[in-house]
Amino acid sequence: MKSMAIGIFAVVSLGSIAARGAFTLDEGSEFFLTGTLSQQYDDNIFLRTNHATSDYITTFTPGFDLKFGQNSPGKGSLTFGEALAYYSSHSNQNSNLASVALNTTYDDGKTKGAFNASYNQVAQNSVDVRLADILVRRDLTDVNGRGEWSLSDKTSFAVGAAYDRIDYKQSQFVSSDQYSLPIDFYYELMPKIDMSVDYRYRNTDQSRGFPTFKDNFIGLGMRGRFTEILTGEFHVGYTQRSVGSGGSDQSLPGADATFTYLYTPKTTVQFGVSNDFGTSATGVSQKILSGTLGVSTQFEEGFSGSGALSYRDLDYASGEHDHYVEGTLGVQYKVNQYVSLAAAYTYRNNSTNVPADFTDNVFSISGSVRY
Repeated sequence: MKSMAIGIFAVVSLGSIAARGAFTLDEGSEFFLTGTLSQQYDDNIFLRTNHATSDYITTFTPGFDLKFGQNSPGKGSLTFGEALAYYSSHSNQNSNLASVALNTTYDDGKTKGAFNASYNQVAQNSVDVRLADILVRRDLTDVNGRGEWSLSDKTSFAVGAAYDRIDYKQSQFVSSDQYSLPIDFYYELMPKIDMSVDYRYRNTDQSRGFPTFKDNFIGLGMRGRFTEILTGEFHVGYTQRSVGSGGSDQSLPGADATFTYLYTPKTTVQFGVSNDFGTSATGVSQKILSGTLGVSTQFEEGFSGSGALSYRDLDYASGEHDHYVEGTLGVQYKVNQYVSLAAAYTYRNNSTNVPADFTDNVFSISGSVRY
């Protein structure tokens, strides 16, 4: 903890003596150097059912943030970070993990579009990705784009495409490539509210001869500003999964909803639900029902807080059934335009019908600089 305090002091000092907040490349473009130093205590780093293993983890993440096109219809950002993680008692878990993300949008009033791409290296166990004495390494690649075009004053058409790859480094898990194609037709039902007819196609190819999953969703939805303080989007319908290699087809009521509620001018509540198919790290089909609730508030100038609660019901085709709960609480303090501090607590709990229960508590403090 002493080393963390010294690190935080160094971050604050760097921000305090900074003369400028960014390198201006041209009009509408800025380049920032970023860095985060965090100290974390995790009382169950492997998410074991019995004999939980705790550790202190120090992570330093240098990087950059490039923003461009801020004064044009097309704008975006490119961010990069390299997380250097050091475990106090389990040095064999030390890691250098890179993350890079490109996010772009376009909106000229008639045509809207977005293109996003990211690559993340991960060393972290989770509810269905666990080993007893090692953190599971995987590389995550995500590329997606979406365009929307106005057909008339009240109608528009949107189509997108996405590619997601999970590449596991341990042989116990099954890597996969997923391709999806969403199509939506929107009709303006009333000012600021659109009704939609939706179709989603998704194909999941798995390595090592595990079955291919093909999903088709068709449904109806709505999006927009439902009241002055409630905005969001939802889709409900029917999803069918076709299982390759002679497997049995499955189906479920499909749903996806996200809403934002402005409780007060300083407090925002976000909530959502989803019911969909998934694919486990061991190549097994899943039915996943999930719900999330989040709150963020501004206490005073520069001082804010946030909290979130999520629940996932994971029903595996193999017969396992997980009930996973995760809750987070955090506070953030913006020292100045260059430096911010944060503290957070995360609680995880999984109960299941097989010997895979676990509880995990994580405490962390961090300091970030953006110059």
